[in-house]
Amino acid sequence: MNYVFESIRIENSIIEDFEIHLNRLLKSAFYKFGISYDIKDLFTNSLDFLKNELYEKNRVYKFNIILYKDNTIEFKLAPYIINKSKNLIVLNDKIRKYGDIYYKDSDYRKIFDKYNDIFNSFIVDNSQIDNFQDLILLNDKNNISECLTSNIFFAKNNVLYTPSIKQGLFNGITRQKIINIVDYQKIKLKITSIPVNTIGYFDSCFILNSLKRIVNINKIVFNNLNFTYLDYSNIKNINILLSKNINRTAIF
Repeated sequence: MNYVFESIRIENSIIEDFEIHLNRLLKSAFYKFGISYDIKDLFTNSLDFLKNELYEKNRVYKFNIILYKDNTIEFKLAPYIINKSKNLIVLNDKIRKYGDIYYKDSDYRKIFDKYNDIFNSFIVDNSQIDNFQDLILLNDKNNISECLTSNIFFAKNNVLYTPSIKQGLFNGITRQKIINIVDYQKIKLKITSIPVNTIGYFDSCFILNSLKRIVNINKIVFNNLNFTYLDYSNIKNINILLSKNINRTAIF
């Protein structure tokens, strides 16, 4: 069945960027299905669900809202498991298309499910640090698009680089915030194409999304070669500003 969805972080009974996620979800539903939902009803129904299902208040959860083409709505709540790894691996399959716009919908989820199984096959033991944080996805021009669950940034000589939307990526909320933050901090940012064979050029790398926020990457595996990276030097300041820019909604 066709649907659109959002994944939202809840921490200590606080929903992060709730209305931003809801607005994006409703826009996706209208674009994909021509269906309009009442945001006030969705807001209220979400809170009612969470008040009944949130048993451990002082932990991090992933909250999914799914809007189906037939007008039905589904809520899912699960503890968010933090992955401590700082490693990425490049998937050689070119599964993104240059110029395409991606939404969090059932087609996006099918790709995630398929390649998440592949991703899990790389996990060799229970030591997350020695395994992988995410998969890097390529487009049909052999450029980096995004990761399976995250957007990606690189750094070289105090300049940040991130793939442009034309590279076939999901334009995440946290990605948009980071672009605004680095502009505010007067950090030079190039939104461009990043050929996968240039990943050894960069000094630092980090990935981000609404659930994991920002994660420094220390190693990328590509064609059995290991490329190593330093932690991005300005990550602490960016994290502070990112935290200040999160809109928080209390459940209780």
